[in-house]
Amino acid sequence: MSIRAQNIRVLMLGLMPVVASVSLDGPSYGQSKEMVKSRLSATVHECERDPQNIGTVQQAGCYADEEVRQDKILDETWARTIAHLPPDKLVSLRKDERAWIKLRDRTCMGIRVWYRGSTEGYMYNSCMTEEDIRRTIWLERGAKGAFVIPQRMGP
Repeated sequence: MSIRAQNIRVLMLGLMPVVASVSLDGPSYGQSKEMVKSRLSATVHECERDPQNIGTVQQAGCYADEEVRQDKILDETWARTIAHLPPDKLVSLRKDERAWIKLRDRTCMGIRVWYRGSTEGYMYNSCMTEEDIRRTIWLERGAKGAFVIPQRMGP
């Protein structure tokens, strides 16, 4: 193993706990992987199972499309949330939302850098998708009791 490869290996092993601690599993406020996966659309599952989508490039595309769908659900949940908040809670939630967006983006980019080629797109898109779902669940729960939000109507 070359000196460079050894240094990279030591760096990666040393950073693994840091990467794990940056994972949004902590700030996700208790959503399990199963809970998040249950919110994925039937469309993304169909896309994943399509025999033409067996590669990571195609799977990345499935999750890019799913991220758009989940972001729309998050936007709708956000709109319902702010419509029912008193002004003081709204200011606080907007500040929290900005911080969450930065954390989500930084986390998903951090995950992406560990991969190369088509896998990096898949990892980034699936991270963004899952974190949007986590945030939607958090908002639906009323930000840990800070406020009450009507549940999403329809399918």
